[in-house]
Amino acid sequence: MKTTEQIRSELTESDYLQVLEVTKNFLLDYGLGKSGDYDVWKSALVSVQSILSERLRPYLLDMVVSARQQELED
Repeated sequence: MKTTEQIRSELTESDYLQVLEVTKNFLLDYGLGKSGDYDVWKSALVSVQSILSERLRPYLLDMVVSARQQELED
């Protein structure tokens, strides 16, 4: 059984970027469902993307680690 630290050490930038992209797409889809204004949501997401990438990075990495641990347990 791998530890959290072992899994975290194996993560790549690609893993992180993939999670960020999924998160961004979810927010965009959710926003479209609520407001219907694609341009407003797209410009908002573009303007906060750098903040998302820096501030959410630890949380997104923890999500990936948890998913990998779950896969190993199954």
